[in-house]
Amino acid sequence: PYIGYQILIGFGLIAAINADPSLELQFGISLLVLTVFLLIVSYIGSRLLKKSLTLSYINAALSEKLTTANQQLKEINVSLDQKVKDRTQELENTLHLVTHQATHDLLTDLPNQRLLLQYLEKTIDNANNTDNTFGVAFFGLNRTKVISDSLGHQSGSLIIKNVAERLKNFEQQSNAILGTTQYTVTHAWGDVFVIILSPLKLEEAGATIRGLFAVLQEPFYLGEKSYSLTSSIGLSLYPKDAREINTLLMNAEAAMFRAKKYGGNKFEFYTADLNANTSKQLELESSIYNALAQNEFIVHYQPIVDIKTAEIVGMEALTRWLHPTLGLISPIEFIPLAEEIGLIVPLGEWVLKQACLQTKQWHDNGFATLKVSVNLAAKQLAQETIINTVINILNETKLSAHNLELEFTETAILDEKIIPIAKKLRELGVSLAIDDFGTGYSGLTYVRQFSINRLKIDKSFVQDIGSNKESETIILTIIDMAKKLGIQTLAEGVETEEQLAFLRKHGCDLIQGYLFSKPVDPATFTSLLYKKDSVQSDKFKYLN
Repeated sequence: PYIGYQILIGFGLIAAINADPSLELQFGISLLVLTVFLLIVSYIGSRLLKKSLTLSYINAALSEKLTTANQQLKEINVSLDQKVKDRTQELENTLHLVTHQATHDLLTDLPNQRLLLQYLEKTIDNANNTDNTFGVAFFGLNRTKVISDSLGHQSGSLIIKNVAERLKNFEQQSNAILGTTQYTVTHAWGDVFVIILSPLKLEEAGATIRGLFAVLQEPFYLGEKSYSLTSSIGLSLYPKDAREINTLLMNAEAAMFRAKKYGGNKFEFYTADLNANTSKQLELESSIYNALAQNEFIVHYQPIVDIKTAEIVGMEALTRWLHPTLGLISPIEFIPLAEEIGLIVPLGEWVLKQACLQTKQWHDNGFATLKVSVNLAAKQLAQETIINTVINILNETKLSAHNLELEFTETAILDEKIIPIAKKLRELGVSLAIDDFGTGYSGLTYVRQFSINRLKIDKSFVQDIGSNKESETIILTIIDMAKKLGIQTLAEGVETEEQLAFLRKHGCDLIQGYLFSKPVDPATFTSLLYKKDSVQSDKFKYLN
Protein backbone atom coordinates (compact mmCIF):
# COMPACT_ATOMS: atom_id res chain seq x y z
CA PRO A 1 0.00 0.00 0.00
CA TYR A 2 2.79 2.39 0.79
CA ILE A 3 4.50 1.87 -2.58
CA GLY A 4 1.14 2.27 -4.35
CA TYR A 5 0.56 5.43 -2.44
CA GLN A 6 3.95 6.86 -3.47
CA ILE A 7 3.25 6.01 -7.12
CA LEU A 8 -0.11 7.78 -6.97
CA ILE A 9 1.56 10.82 -5.44
CA GLY A 10 3.99 10.75 -8.35
CA PHE A 11 1.12 10.57 -10.84
CA GLY A 12 -0.55 13.43 -9.10
CA LEU A 13 2.54 15.57 -9.33
CA ILE A 14 2.88 14.77 -13.05
CA ALA A 15 -0.78 15.55 -13.65
CA ALA A 16 -0.46 18.82 -11.82
CA ILE A 17 2.61 19.78 -13.83
CA ASN A 18 1.09 18.86 -17.19
CA ALA A 19 -2.40 20.02 -16.30
CA ASP A 20 -3.71 16.95 -18.04
CA PRO A 21 -7.38 16.43 -17.08
CA SER A 22 -7.31 12.76 -17.97
CA LEU A 23 -4.38 12.23 -15.68
CA GLU A 24 -6.13 14.08 -12.89
CA LEU A 25 -9.19 11.85 -13.32
CA GLN A 26 -7.03 8.76 -13.33
CA PHE A 27 -5.25 10.02 -10.27
CA GLY A 28 -8.48 10.70 -8.47
CA ILE A 29 -9.88 7.26 -9.28
CA SER A 30 -6.62 5.60 -8.33
CA LEU A 31 -6.56 7.57 -5.08
CA LEU A 32 -10.11 6.54 -4.32
CA VAL A 33 -9.34 2.91 -5.10
CA LEU A 34 -6.21 3.12 -3.04
CA THR A 35 -8.11 4.70 -0.17
CA VAL A 36 -10.68 1.94 -0.22
CA PHE A 37 -7.94 -0.60 -0.49
CA LEU A 38 -6.09 0.99 2.37
CA LEU A 39 -9.24 0.98 4.49
CA ILE A 40 -9.82 -2.66 3.71
CA VAL A 41 -6.22 -3.53 4.38
CA SER A 42 -6.24 -1.49 7.60
CA TYR A 43 -9.45 -3.18 8.77
CA ILE A 44 -8.18 -6.61 7.97
CA GLY A 45 -4.78 -5.82 9.42
CA SER A 46 -6.26 -4.44 12.62
CA ARG A 47 -8.47 -7.51 12.94
CA LEU A 48 -5.51 -9.78 12.34
CA LEU A 49 -3.36 -7.76 14.73
CA LYS A 50 -6.10 -7.72 17.37
CA LYS A 51 -6.63 -11.44 16.97
CA SER A 52 -2.91 -12.01 17.12
CA LEU A 53 -2.58 -9.87 20.22
CA THR A 54 -5.67 -11.50 21.74
CA LEU A 55 -4.29 -14.94 21.04
CA SER A 56 -0.98 -13.90 22.55
CA TYR A 57 -2.77 -12.59 25.64
CA ILE A 58 -4.93 -15.66 25.84
CA ASN A 59 -1.91 -17.88 25.41
CA ALA A 60 -0.11 -15.98 28.12
CA ALA A 61 -3.14 -16.13 30.43
CA LEU A 62 -3.68 -19.79 29.68
CA SER A 63 -0.04 -20.46 30.28
CA GLU A 64 -0.23 -18.67 33.62
CA LYS A 65 -3.43 -20.49 34.56
CA LEU A 66 -1.92 -23.77 33.49
CA THR A 67 1.10 -23.06 35.66
CA THR A 68 -1.18 -22.11 38.57
CA ALA A 69 -3.36 -25.15 37.95
CA ASN A 70 -0.31 -27.40 37.90
CA GLN A 71 0.86 -25.89 41.16
CA GLN A 72 -2.59 -26.26 42.69
CA LEU A 73 -2.78 -29.80 41.39
CA LYS A 74 0.54 -30.58 43.01
CA GLU A 75 -0.68 -29.02 46.27
CA ILE A 76 -3.94 -30.96 46.01
CA ASN A 77 -2.02 -34.15 45.38
CA VAL A 78 0.19 -33.46 48.38
CA SER A 79 -2.89 -32.62 50.48
CA LEU A 80 -4.70 -35.72 49.24
CA ASP A 81 -1.66 -37.85 50.00
CA GLN A 82 -1.51 -36.40 53.50
CA LYS A 83 -5.26 -36.86 53.98
CA VAL A 84 -4.98 -40.43 52.78
CA LYS A 85 -2.13 -41.01 55.20
CA ASP A 86 -4.03 -39.30 58.05
CA ARG A 87 -7.20 -41.22 57.26
CA THR A 88 -5.28 -44.46 57.02
CA GLN A 89 -3.63 -43.74 60.37
CA GLU A 90 -7.01 -42.78 61.84
CA LEU A 91 -8.53 -46.02 60.58
CA GLU A 92 -5.60 -47.98 61.96
CA ASN A 93 -5.96 -46.23 65.33
CA THR A 94 -9.73 -46.84 65.32
CA LEU A 95 -9.18 -50.47 64.38
CA HIS A 96 -6.60 -50.80 67.14
CA LEU A 97 -8.97 -49.13 69.63
CA VAL A 98 -11.92 -51.29 68.59
CA THR A 99 -9.77 -54.41 68.77
CA HIS A 100 -8.42 -53.36 72.16
CA GLN A 101 -11.91 -52.64 73.49
CA ALA A 102 -13.15 -55.97 72.18
CA THR A 103 -10.40 -57.83 74.02
CA HIS A 104 -9.99 -55.70 77.15
CA ASP A 105 -12.26 -54.74 80.02
CA LEU A 106 -13.38 -51.10 79.87
CA LEU A 107 -13.07 -50.49 83.61
CA THR A 108 -9.76 -52.19 84.40
CA ASP A 109 -8.15 -52.22 80.91
CA LEU A 110 -7.09 -55.81 81.60
CA PRO A 111 -7.53 -58.58 79.02
CA ASN A 112 -11.09 -59.88 79.11
CA GLN A 113 -12.52 -63.37 78.76
CA ARG A 114 -12.17 -63.35 74.96
CA LEU A 115 -8.44 -62.78 75.20
CA LEU A 116 -8.24 -65.17 78.16
CA LEU A 117 -9.45 -68.01 75.95
CA GLN A 118 -6.76 -67.19 73.38
CA TYR A 119 -4.10 -67.11 76.10
CA LEU A 120 -5.28 -70.47 77.43
CA GLU A 121 -5.19 -72.05 73.98
CA LYS A 122 -1.56 -70.95 73.53
CA THR A 123 -0.66 -72.01 77.06
CA ILE A 124 -2.16 -75.46 76.52
CA ASP A 125 -0.26 -75.85 73.22
CA ASN A 126 2.95 -74.84 74.94
CA ALA A 127 2.29 -77.19 77.87
CA ASN A 128 1.66 -80.09 75.50
CA ASN A 129 4.87 -79.39 73.62
CA THR A 130 7.03 -78.98 76.72
CA ASP A 131 5.31 -81.34 79.18
CA ASN A 132 4.88 -78.40 81.56
CA THR A 133 1.97 -77.98 83.93
CA PHE A 134 0.21 -74.69 84.59
CA GLY A 135 -2.52 -73.36 86.84
CA VAL A 136 -5.62 -71.21 86.44
CA ALA A 137 -6.46 -69.14 89.52
CA PHE A 138 -9.76 -67.37 90.17
CA PHE A 139 -8.98 -64.33 92.33
CA GLY A 140 -12.22 -63.05 93.90
CA LEU A 141 -12.51 -59.99 96.15
CA ASN A 142 -14.59 -60.23 99.31
CA ARG A 143 -17.21 -57.74 100.52
CA THR A 144 -16.95 -55.35 97.56
CA LYS A 145 -20.69 -55.69 97.08
CA VAL A 146 -21.21 -54.36 100.61
CA ILE A 147 -19.05 -51.34 99.76
CA SER A 148 -21.00 -50.73 96.55
CA ASP A 149 -24.35 -51.01 98.31
CA SER A 150 -23.24 -48.68 101.12
CA LEU A 151 -21.04 -46.13 99.36
CA GLY A 152 -22.36 -46.36 95.80
CA HIS A 153 -21.36 -48.28 92.71
CA GLN A 154 -18.72 -45.69 91.77
CA SER A 155 -16.83 -46.47 94.97
CA GLY A 156 -17.05 -50.19 94.27
CA SER A 157 -15.83 -49.66 90.70
CA LEU A 158 -12.94 -47.52 91.95
CA ILE A 159 -11.88 -50.29 94.35
CA ILE A 160 -11.95 -52.88 91.54
CA LYS A 161 -9.96 -50.57 89.26
CA ASN A 162 -7.31 -50.04 91.96
CA VAL A 163 -7.06 -53.79 92.56
CA ALA A 164 -6.61 -54.32 88.81
CA GLU A 165 -3.75 -51.80 88.76
CA ARG A 166 -2.05 -53.57 91.66
CA LEU A 167 -2.44 -56.95 89.98
CA LYS A 168 -1.02 -55.54 86.74
CA ASN A 169 1.98 -54.11 88.60
CA PHE A 170 2.43 -57.42 90.41
CA GLU A 171 2.35 -59.23 87.07
CA GLN A 172 4.93 -56.94 85.49
CA GLN A 173 7.29 -56.94 88.47
CA SER A 174 7.08 -60.70 89.00
CA ASN A 175 7.64 -61.49 85.33
CA ALA A 176 10.57 -59.06 85.23
CA ILE A 177 12.19 -60.76 88.21
CA LEU A 178 11.59 -64.24 86.79
CA GLY A 179 12.68 -63.21 83.31
CA THR A 180 9.66 -64.93 81.79
CA THR A 181 5.89 -64.56 81.55
CA GLN A 182 4.70 -66.70 84.43
CA TYR A 183 1.78 -64.49 85.51
CA THR A 184 -0.94 -63.41 83.07
CA VAL A 185 -3.69 -61.36 84.71
CA THR A 186 -7.15 -61.02 83.12
CA HIS A 187 -10.51 -59.68 84.28
CA ALA A 188 -13.40 -62.15 84.35
CA TRP A 189 -16.33 -60.11 85.68
CA GLY A 190 -17.19 -57.75 88.53
CA ASP A 191 -14.71 -58.32 91.34
CA VAL A 192 -13.26 -61.57 89.95
CA PHE A 193 -9.92 -61.86 88.13
CA VAL A 194 -8.46 -64.89 86.37
CA ILE A 195 -4.69 -65.40 86.53
CA ILE A 196 -2.79 -67.90 84.40
CA LEU A 197 0.27 -69.28 86.19
CA SER A 198 2.55 -70.90 83.64
CA PRO A 199 4.59 -72.90 84.27
CA LEU A 200 3.48 -74.00 87.73
CA LYS A 201 4.62 -77.06 89.63
CA LEU A 202 2.19 -78.65 92.07
CA GLU A 203 4.64 -78.49 94.97
CA GLU A 204 5.15 -74.76 94.39
CA ALA A 205 1.51 -73.86 93.85
CA GLY A 206 0.72 -73.02 97.48
CA ALA A 207 3.59 -70.59 97.89
CA THR A 208 2.90 -69.01 94.49
CA ILE A 209 -0.77 -68.45 95.27
CA ARG A 210 -0.05 -67.00 98.72
CA GLY A 211 2.12 -64.38 97.03
CA LEU A 212 -1.02 -62.99 95.38
CA PHE A 213 -2.52 -62.07 98.75
CA ALA A 214 0.22 -59.44 99.13
CA VAL A 215 -1.57 -57.37 96.47
CA LEU A 216 -4.24 -56.48 99.04
CA GLN A 217 -1.89 -55.99 101.97
CA GLU A 218 -2.01 -52.20 101.83
CA PRO A 219 -5.39 -50.52 102.46
CA PHE A 220 -7.38 -48.74 99.77
CA TYR A 221 -8.43 -45.11 100.11
CA LEU A 222 -11.74 -43.57 99.13
CA GLY A 223 -11.45 -39.92 99.98
CA GLU A 224 -9.90 -39.67 103.42
CA LYS A 225 -11.05 -43.11 104.60
CA SER A 226 -9.11 -46.34 104.27
CA TYR A 227 -10.56 -49.77 103.60
CA SER A 228 -8.94 -53.17 103.93
CA LEU A 229 -9.90 -55.94 101.54
CA THR A 230 -9.39 -59.68 101.42
CA SER A 231 -9.63 -62.16 98.60
CA SER A 232 -10.54 -65.78 98.01
CA ILE A 233 -8.57 -67.79 95.45
CA GLY A 234 -9.43 -71.05 93.73
CA LEU A 235 -6.86 -72.99 91.69
CA SER A 236 -7.18 -75.74 89.10
CA LEU A 237 -4.18 -77.39 87.43
CA TYR A 238 -3.58 -78.53 83.86
CA PRO A 239 -3.62 -81.41 83.02
CA LYS A 240 -4.28 -82.82 86.52
CA ASP A 241 -7.74 -81.29 87.02
CA ALA A 242 -8.84 -80.80 83.41
CA ARG A 243 -7.58 -80.74 79.84
CA GLU A 244 -10.39 -78.70 78.33
CA ILE A 245 -10.51 -74.90 78.75
CA ASN A 246 -14.11 -74.50 79.98
CA THR A 247 -13.73 -77.32 82.49
CA LEU A 248 -10.44 -75.85 83.72
CA LEU A 249 -12.16 -72.50 84.31
CA MET A 250 -15.23 -74.02 85.96
CA ASN A 251 -13.06 -76.03 88.34
CA ALA A 252 -11.05 -72.98 89.39
CA GLU A 253 -14.26 -70.98 89.91
CA ALA A 254 -15.76 -73.74 92.06
CA ALA A 255 -12.60 -73.80 94.18
CA MET A 256 -12.83 -70.02 94.64
CA PHE A 257 -16.42 -70.22 95.87
CA ARG A 258 -15.43 -72.85 98.40
CA ALA A 259 -12.57 -70.59 99.58
CA LYS A 260 -15.09 -67.77 100.10
CA LYS A 261 -17.00 -69.90 102.61
CA TYR A 262 -13.93 -69.99 104.87
CA GLY A 263 -13.46 -66.24 105.07
CA GLY A 264 -10.85 -63.78 103.87
CA ASN A 265 -7.47 -64.51 102.28
CA LYS A 266 -8.08 -68.22 101.80
CA PHE A 267 -7.27 -70.36 98.78
CA GLU A 268 -8.46 -73.78 97.76
CA PHE A 269 -7.28 -76.35 95.25
CA TYR A 270 -9.92 -77.89 93.05
CA THR A 271 -11.11 -81.32 94.15
CA ALA A 272 -13.59 -83.66 92.51
CA ASP A 273 -16.20 -83.26 95.27
CA LEU A 274 -16.72 -79.63 94.22
CA ASN A 275 -18.71 -80.76 91.20
CA ALA A 276 -21.39 -82.09 93.49
CA ASN A 277 -21.50 -78.73 95.28
CA THR A 278 -21.84 -76.97 91.93
CA SER A 279 -24.86 -79.10 91.08
CA LYS A 280 -26.35 -78.22 94.44
CA GLN A 281 -25.78 -74.51 93.80
CA LEU A 282 -27.59 -74.74 90.47
CA GLU A 283 -30.52 -76.46 92.16
CA LEU A 284 -30.66 -73.71 94.79
CA GLU A 285 -30.67 -71.03 92.12
CA SER A 286 -33.54 -72.66 90.26
CA SER A 287 -35.73 -73.19 93.35
CA ILE A 288 -35.14 -70.10 95.51
CA TYR A 289 -37.49 -67.95 93.40
CA ASN A 290 -40.55 -69.84 94.66
CA ALA A 291 -39.24 -70.71 98.12
CA LEU A 292 -40.76 -67.69 99.84
CA ALA A 293 -44.17 -68.14 98.20
CA GLN A 294 -44.19 -71.82 99.16
CA ASN A 295 -43.32 -71.10 102.82
CA GLU A 296 -40.04 -73.01 102.69
CA PHE A 297 -38.23 -70.45 104.86
CA ILE A 298 -38.32 -70.79 108.64
CA VAL A 299 -36.94 -68.72 111.52
CA HIS A 300 -34.73 -70.10 114.27
CA TYR A 301 -33.77 -68.22 117.41
CA GLN A 302 -30.44 -68.16 119.24
CA PRO A 303 -30.61 -67.06 122.89
CA ILE A 304 -28.85 -63.92 124.08
CA VAL A 305 -27.79 -64.38 127.71
CA ASP A 306 -26.89 -61.84 130.37
CA ILE A 307 -23.38 -62.77 131.47
CA LYS A 308 -24.03 -61.71 135.09
CA THR A 309 -27.54 -63.03 135.79
CA ALA A 310 -27.48 -66.08 133.48
CA GLU A 311 -30.91 -65.06 132.19
CA ILE A 312 -32.09 -65.14 128.61
CA VAL A 313 -32.78 -61.50 127.82
CA GLY A 314 -33.39 -61.84 124.14
CA MET A 315 -32.74 -63.78 120.97
CA GLU A 316 -31.44 -63.29 117.47
CA ALA A 317 -33.78 -64.28 114.65
CA LEU A 318 -31.92 -66.32 112.02
CA THR A 319 -33.38 -67.49 108.73
CA ARG A 320 -33.17 -71.08 107.55
CA TRP A 321 -34.34 -72.62 104.29
CA LEU A 322 -36.09 -75.96 104.63
CA HIS A 323 -35.60 -77.21 101.08
CA PRO A 324 -38.01 -80.02 100.05
CA THR A 325 -35.18 -82.25 98.75
CA LEU A 326 -31.94 -80.81 100.14
CA GLY A 327 -33.15 -80.38 103.71
CA LEU A 328 -32.12 -77.55 106.03
CA ILE A 329 -29.92 -75.03 104.21
CA SER A 330 -27.68 -72.54 106.00
CA PRO A 331 -28.05 -68.79 105.30
CA ILE A 332 -24.38 -68.80 104.28
CA GLU A 333 -25.50 -70.62 101.16
CA PHE A 334 -28.71 -68.82 100.23
CA ILE A 335 -28.43 -65.24 101.57
CA PRO A 336 -25.84 -64.16 98.94
CA LEU A 337 -28.03 -65.75 96.31
CA ALA A 338 -31.11 -63.93 97.61
CA GLU A 339 -29.20 -60.63 97.47
CA GLU A 340 -28.07 -61.32 93.92
CA ILE A 341 -31.54 -62.03 92.54
CA GLY A 342 -33.31 -59.26 94.48
CA LEU A 343 -35.15 -61.51 96.95
CA ILE A 344 -33.39 -60.15 100.03
CA VAL A 345 -35.83 -57.27 100.62
CA PRO A 346 -39.09 -59.28 100.65
CA LEU A 347 -37.33 -62.10 102.52
CA GLY A 348 -36.03 -59.63 105.13
CA GLU A 349 -39.51 -58.15 105.63
CA TRP A 350 -40.97 -61.64 106.06
CA VAL A 351 -38.34 -62.55 108.67
CA LEU A 352 -38.95 -59.29 110.55
CA LYS A 353 -42.69 -59.93 110.68
CA GLN A 354 -42.28 -63.57 111.79
CA ALA A 355 -39.81 -62.58 114.51
CA CYS A 356 -42.13 -59.88 115.85
CA LEU A 357 -45.12 -62.25 115.83
CA GLN A 358 -43.20 -64.93 117.71
CA THR A 359 -41.77 -62.46 120.24
CA LYS A 360 -45.25 -61.08 120.92
CA GLN A 361 -46.44 -64.63 121.55
CA TRP A 362 -43.66 -65.19 124.10
CA HIS A 363 -44.61 -61.89 125.74
CA ASP A 364 -48.18 -63.05 126.04
CA ASN A 365 -46.90 -66.27 127.65
CA GLY A 366 -45.21 -64.34 130.43
CA PHE A 367 -41.78 -63.41 129.04
CA ALA A 368 -42.56 -59.73 128.48
CA THR A 369 -38.96 -58.46 128.71
CA LEU A 370 -37.60 -60.46 125.77
CA LYS A 371 -36.08 -58.40 122.99
CA VAL A 372 -35.71 -59.87 119.50
CA SER A 373 -32.79 -58.92 117.28
CA VAL A 374 -33.24 -59.02 113.48
CA ASN A 375 -30.61 -58.44 110.81
CA LEU A 376 -31.25 -55.82 108.14
CA ALA A 377 -29.42 -56.13 104.82
CA ALA A 378 -27.88 -53.03 103.27
CA LYS A 379 -30.52 -53.09 100.51
CA GLN A 380 -33.27 -53.07 103.11
CA LEU A 381 -31.80 -49.99 104.78
CA ALA A 382 -31.58 -48.31 101.40
CA GLN A 383 -35.34 -48.70 100.84
CA GLU A 384 -37.25 -45.43 101.19
CA THR A 385 -40.12 -47.39 102.75
CA ILE A 386 -38.06 -49.04 105.51
CA ILE A 387 -39.45 -46.78 108.25
CA ASN A 388 -43.06 -47.39 107.20
CA THR A 389 -42.33 -51.12 106.89
CA VAL A 390 -41.09 -51.29 110.49
CA ILE A 391 -44.01 -49.21 111.77
CA ASN A 392 -46.57 -51.32 109.91
CA ILE A 393 -45.10 -54.61 111.17
CA LEU A 394 -44.99 -53.36 114.76
CA ASN A 395 -48.59 -52.18 114.53
CA GLU A 396 -49.75 -55.40 112.89
CA THR A 397 -48.01 -57.68 115.41
CA LYS A 398 -48.71 -55.36 118.38
CA LEU A 399 -45.09 -55.64 119.50
CA SER A 400 -43.60 -52.67 121.33
CA ALA A 401 -40.79 -50.93 119.47
CA HIS A 402 -38.66 -51.18 122.63
CA ASN A 403 -38.65 -54.95 122.26
CA LEU A 404 -37.20 -54.85 118.73
CA GLU A 405 -33.52 -54.51 117.89
CA LEU A 406 -32.30 -54.09 114.32
CA GLU A 407 -28.79 -55.16 113.39
CA PHE A 408 -26.72 -53.96 110.48
CA THR A 409 -23.08 -54.18 109.47
CA GLU A 410 -20.31 -51.66 110.06
CA THR A 411 -20.10 -50.95 106.35
CA ALA A 412 -23.75 -49.89 106.21
CA ILE A 413 -23.21 -46.94 108.55
CA LEU A 414 -20.58 -45.50 106.21
CA ASP A 415 -23.45 -44.34 104.00
CA GLU A 416 -24.53 -40.90 105.21
CA LYS A 417 -28.02 -41.55 103.82
CA ILE A 418 -28.52 -44.09 106.59
CA ILE A 419 -28.07 -41.49 109.38
CA PRO A 420 -31.58 -39.98 109.16
CA ILE A 421 -33.10 -43.47 108.85
CA ALA A 422 -31.26 -44.59 111.99
CA LYS A 423 -32.43 -41.50 113.86
CA LYS A 424 -36.06 -42.12 112.91
CA LEU A 425 -35.80 -45.73 114.05
CA ARG A 426 -34.37 -44.60 117.37
CA GLU A 427 -37.19 -42.06 117.70
CA LEU A 428 -39.64 -44.93 117.30
CA GLY A 429 -37.97 -46.64 120.25
CA VAL A 430 -36.26 -49.37 118.20
CA SER A 431 -32.79 -50.38 119.42
CA LEU A 432 -29.85 -50.48 116.99
CA ALA A 433 -26.88 -52.84 116.97
CA ILE A 434 -23.78 -53.23 114.83
CA ASP A 435 -23.11 -56.83 113.85
CA ASP A 436 -19.61 -58.35 113.54
CA PHE A 437 -18.03 -55.24 115.05
CA GLY A 438 -14.29 -54.94 114.56
CA THR A 439 -14.10 -56.59 111.15
CA GLY A 440 -15.29 -53.65 109.06
CA TYR A 441 -14.31 -50.05 108.49
CA SER A 442 -16.14 -47.92 111.03
CA GLY A 443 -15.01 -46.35 114.27
CA LEU A 444 -16.80 -45.29 117.41
CA THR A 445 -17.30 -41.82 115.90
CA TYR A 446 -19.90 -43.33 113.60
CA VAL A 447 -21.33 -45.33 116.49
CA ARG A 448 -22.08 -42.10 118.35
CA GLN A 449 -23.67 -40.50 115.28
CA PHE A 450 -26.05 -43.43 114.92
CA SER A 451 -26.93 -43.64 118.64
CA ILE A 452 -26.05 -47.32 118.67
CA ASN A 453 -27.32 -49.37 121.64
CA ARG A 454 -25.21 -52.50 121.23
CA LEU A 455 -21.96 -53.67 119.68
CA LYS A 456 -21.68 -57.33 118.73
CA ILE A 457 -18.04 -58.44 118.95
CA ASP A 458 -17.30 -60.65 115.98
CA LYS A 459 -16.86 -64.36 116.70
CA SER A 460 -13.50 -64.44 114.89
CA PHE A 461 -11.99 -62.47 117.79
CA VAL A 462 -13.83 -64.50 120.44
CA GLN A 463 -12.58 -67.78 118.99
CA ASP A 464 -8.99 -66.52 119.27
CA ILE A 465 -9.24 -65.99 123.04
CA GLY A 466 -6.38 -67.87 124.69
CA SER A 467 -4.38 -68.20 121.47
CA ASN A 468 -4.09 -64.72 119.96
CA LYS A 469 -3.13 -61.69 122.05
CA GLU A 470 -4.03 -59.26 119.28
CA SER A 471 -7.62 -60.52 119.18
CA GLU A 472 -7.83 -60.29 122.95
CA THR A 473 -6.55 -56.70 122.83
CA ILE A 474 -9.18 -55.82 120.23
CA ILE A 475 -11.92 -57.29 122.44
CA LEU A 476 -10.70 -55.36 125.49
CA THR A 477 -10.52 -52.13 123.49
CA ILE A 478 -14.07 -52.55 122.18
CA ILE A 479 -15.44 -53.30 125.66
CA ASP A 480 -13.59 -50.38 127.25
CA MET A 481 -14.65 -47.78 124.67
CA ALA A 482 -18.22 -49.08 124.58
CA LYS A 483 -18.52 -48.70 128.36
CA LYS A 484 -17.31 -45.11 128.14
CA LEU A 485 -20.03 -44.44 125.57
CA GLY A 486 -22.70 -46.25 127.57
CA ILE A 487 -23.14 -48.96 124.94
CA GLN A 488 -23.75 -52.66 125.62
CA THR A 489 -21.35 -55.29 124.27
CA LEU A 490 -22.36 -58.74 123.10
CA ALA A 491 -19.83 -61.43 122.26
CA GLU A 492 -20.80 -63.76 119.40
CA GLY A 493 -19.64 -67.33 118.94
CA VAL A 494 -18.87 -68.17 122.59
CA GLU A 495 -18.10 -71.90 122.61
CA THR A 496 -15.74 -72.60 125.53
CA GLU A 497 -15.57 -71.95 129.23
CA GLU A 498 -12.23 -70.20 128.73
CA GLN A 499 -13.84 -67.70 126.38
CA LEU A 500 -16.70 -67.14 128.78
CA ALA A 501 -14.35 -66.58 131.75
CA PHE A 502 -12.32 -64.04 129.78
CA LEU A 503 -15.40 -62.10 128.68
CA ARG A 504 -16.93 -62.12 132.15
CA LYS A 505 -13.66 -60.99 133.74
CA HIS A 506 -13.33 -58.01 131.42
CA GLY A 507 -16.90 -56.79 131.66
CA CYS A 508 -18.67 -57.98 128.52
CA ASP A 509 -22.43 -57.61 129.03
CA LEU A 510 -24.02 -60.34 126.93
CA ILE A 511 -23.04 -63.59 125.22
CA GLN A 512 -24.38 -65.63 122.36
CA GLY A 513 -23.00 -68.94 121.15
CA TYR A 514 -22.97 -72.73 121.10
CA LEU A 515 -21.71 -72.92 124.71
CA PHE A 516 -25.25 -72.08 125.71
CA SER A 517 -27.33 -72.94 122.65
CA LYS A 518 -27.24 -73.10 118.88
CA PRO A 519 -30.09 -71.43 116.95
CA VAL A 520 -33.24 -73.48 117.60
CA ASP A 521 -36.86 -73.63 116.48
CA PRO A 522 -39.52 -71.73 118.49
CA ALA A 523 -40.65 -74.81 120.42
CA THR A 524 -37.14 -75.63 121.62
CA PHE A 525 -36.53 -71.98 122.48
CA THR A 526 -39.69 -72.01 124.59
CA SER A 527 -38.26 -74.99 126.48
CA LEU A 528 -35.14 -72.98 127.17
CA LEU A 529 -37.24 -70.17 128.55
CA TYR A 530 -38.93 -72.54 130.97
CA LYS A 531 -35.65 -74.40 131.56
CA LYS A 532 -37.50 -77.69 130.97
CA ASP A 533 -34.96 -79.08 128.53
CA SER A 534 -32.37 -80.76 130.76
CA VAL A 535 -29.73 -80.86 128.05
CA GLN A 536 -29.98 -77.13 127.45
CA SER A 537 -30.43 -76.19 131.10
CA ASP A 538 -27.13 -77.88 131.95
CA LYS A 539 -25.42 -75.11 130.05
CA PHE A 540 -26.52 -72.56 132.62
CA LYS A 541 -23.83 -73.99 134.89
CA TYR A 542 -21.23 -72.04 132.96
CA LEU A 543 -22.88 -68.82 134.06
CA ASN A 544 -23.84 -69.74 137.64
